[in-house]
Amino acid sequence: MEYLWFLLIPYCAAAYALHGGQIATGVNRQVRNLICALPFGLVGFLTFGWPIALVLFIMAFIGSNIGHDNFWEMGTEPNSPTNNWLANIIEKLGVKRDSTLWCVLGMGVKGFITDPFGGFITLPLAYYIGTRMKFNTSMAEWLTGIFYGMRLVAMLLLIL
Repeated sequence: MEYLWFLLIPYCAAAYALHGGQIATGVNRQVRNLICALPFGLVGFLTFGWPIALVLFIMAFIGSNIGHDNFWEMGTEPNSPTNNWLANIIEKLGVKRDSTLWCVLGMGVKGFITDPFGGFITLPLAYYIGTRMKFNTSMAEWLTGIFYGMRLVAMLLLIL
């Protein structure tokens, strides 16, 4: 049965590529966020039961809904002027909008809300590699999914 868990890695990779619009741009954004949140709920159910599954699913859905259009550039180009609550909080900390720190903090908080067990590291790392090193947002979305999938599989293997 454990070998089936490894299917979470390609599922998450494809889900986050879909989330970023790299696979099918005509899919409703809320449906894409739902698809991204499903594996977190599944792993929560398998490891801790329904209450934690529901919490993890809701957190992943909310995290997927936080607009990262403010943070994805990793300092490589000027950030969009759109604001959301997270952008406003980071701005009040005195961090410049065109800095890499701005992007890392924004993606880190978004990642923590999506995946409190490691998303604060994996999401900024995926975007740093994708946009800063390779200048490719598609790669960042694929890496996000791969990192989340690997983390979910590790959680299953360690707990079950």
